[in-house]
Amino acid sequence: MKKRYALILAMVLMFGGCDKKDANSEENIATNEVKDMKESMQEAAKEISKYTSEDLKKATPLSNDKLKELLPKSVDGIERKSFHIGQMGFHAAEAEYKADSKKISLSILDGAGEAGAAMIGMTKMGISAGGESENENGYMKPFSLGDSQGVEEQEKSSDGSNVTNKVTLVVGDRFLVTFEAQGIEMDKLKSIVEDSNIIDDLEDAK
Repeated sequence: MKKRYALILAMVLMFGGCDKKDANSEENIATNEVKDMKESMQEAAKEISKYTSEDLKKATPLSNDKLKELLPKSVDGIERKSFHIGQMGFHAAEAEYKADSKKISLSILDGAGEAGAAMIGMTKMGISAGGESENENGYMKPFSLGDSQGVEEQEKSSDGSNVTNKVTLVVGDRFLVTFEAQGIEMDKLKSIVEDSNIIDDLEDAK
């Protein structure tokens, strides 16, 4: 999850810096590839902006204490073993739940602020495309729960011995919630997400 935040943060910073002049640009040789890359990033930034709320950019993120309160002490009877608040410049909370061969990782990202709003915008843009794929290593398809839209994904190891199921939802156009599990079937994971109070709690926290 930290890698995902790092990648998205890097993209946000690149998009934000597209129009800034490099102080050392006179020392570098401009190439068509660099120009094309900047133009591509600018176009991507424009597309993302269509899904990014200006109000969300200006909103005040939840405090660390509030984010911690949103992390349940147990999920489907599985106790929380660890948690982290704040990742890579994002206002986010992560928790890990383990019991025997079962493991659930939960992440909640608050989209308030520039970086968070950009991530919500990118996610909503991807969801709106309605993409779906499947191969021997797993699948990805749209998933919705009430008014929350997202995707469900499954990844398998090459020998099929390890299976990771994941559900990601945008809640209230502000929060990005991800449940990732090992040792738990997809249908069971989706029922865990549906039966939890997290979606309702986030709706109330807006």
